[in-house]
Amino acid sequence: MRSSVRAARFQARKAVNGVRRTRARVQAVQHLRRSLNNAEGTVALQEEAQRHIAEGTLVMGNMSYYAPHVVKYKGDTGRVIIGNFASVAPDADFYVGGMHRTEWVSLYGLRAMLELPGAHADGFTHGRGDIVVGSDTWVTNGCTVMSGVTIGDGAVVGTKAVVTKDVRPYAIVVGNPAREIGRRFSDEQVEALLRIRWWDWPTDTVKQHVDLLSCPDIDAFIERFDPGPQPPDASART
Repeated sequence: MRSSVRAARFQARKAVNGVRRTRARVQAVQHLRRSLNNAEGTVALQEEAQRHIAEGTLVMGNMSYYAPHVVKYKGDTGRVIIGNFASVAPDADFYVGGMHRTEWVSLYGLRAMLELPGAHADGFTHGRGDIVVGSDTWVTNGCTVMSGVTIGDGAVVGTKAVVTKDVRPYAIVVGNPAREIGRRFSDEQVEALLRIRWWDWPTDTVKQHVDLLSCPDIDAFIERFDPGPQPPDASART
C-alpha cells in the first residue's frame, strides 16, 4: 500500500515538473519570437550557417555572432532558435535530430537503409524538438547540445560540455553530461535582469548604455532599468 502511494506521489511530481518545463519552454520561445521579429541583423559568418538560415533550420537574433554546427539528417524537422546578442562557438555541435529508436526491436534504420517504402516517415531518425538558446548567452568551444534543450537567457555553457537537459537562465554548466556549477548573479538579480530584457532594446539604445552594460555594477544597472515585478496576466487566470 505504501509503495503504491509513493509511486503515485512520484508520478504526480513528475507530471507537475513536466508541466513546468513545458510552460517555461513555451515562454522562452514566445520571448524569442517577439524579439526575432524585430531583429536588425545577425553575424552568422559561416557559409554552412547561412545555408541553414536560408532553409529555416537556424534562426538567429539581432547581433548574435557565429553559429553552431547544426547536425541534421534526412527526415529531421527540428530547428535551432538563437536569441539576441548571443555568442556561439562555430565548433559547437547542435543535434536537431539524428536519434535512433531505442524502443524499437531494432535500432537500425531498416526502411531508410534498405530503401523501403516509408523511409524517413516512420520516425527514423527523430529528435525531441527545437533547440532554443536564449539571449546574451555564451556557448563555448566544443560543446554538444541535444535536440529539445532550452538554454536560458544569460547562461554559460562551458567548453566541451554535453547538454542533454534544459539550462536555467544565467546558469553556468560544465561537463558530460552538463551540470550546473553556479549562477552568474543572485536569484533576485536574475529575476530583475529577466524583467529588463536589455537584449530586446533597439541597437541604438544598447549603444547608448554600453558603459552600464559592460560594467560589474549589476545593482546600479538594475536600479536604473528594472520596471519591478509585473502583476499576473489576468488572461492567465481565466
